[in-house]
Amino acid sequence: MHDALLTLPLFPHPLPCTTIAKLAIWGFSNTIAREGQKNNVLCNTIAPIAGSRMTETVMPQELVQALRPEFVAPLVAFLVSEGCTENGSLFEVGAGLFTKLRWQRSKGVVFRLDKTFTPGAVAAKWEQVGPDFPAQETPQASSAPK
Repeated sequence: MHDALLTLPLFPHPLPCTTIAKLAIWGFSNTIAREGQKNNVLCNTIAPIAGSRMTETVMPQELVQALRPEFVAPLVAFLVSEGCTENGSLFEVGAGLFTKLRWQRSKGVVFRLDKTFTPGAVAAKWEQVGPDFPAQETPQASSAPK
């Protein structure tokens, strides 16, 4: 899949393609986590910031060295250990930093699906849609805003 993405004319550099692939893996992993939990199959996603031949073209060499895979391995070993119960999580990892991420959305606004539903109506309520997240929620599953 990665090689096919690299041939897209929109992305002359492979970094955007890697980002797209990571998000797809995260979505797939969430499905495995939800479906597998009933059978004690747990699944998490690691989004490492990696030092590689690809990133050495855009990062200083000392940073590339700090982003070696062996600095991600302790998290991997913990997540697959017998005592770990973490499931459905996303971790950003690199250079000794381990963070758990979450998906957030604004409270949003619901529009009437009639002739008043126009670009102008969206513009008038844009602050409620939440470009700056005036109020947010952390969904546990896909659902419509309340």
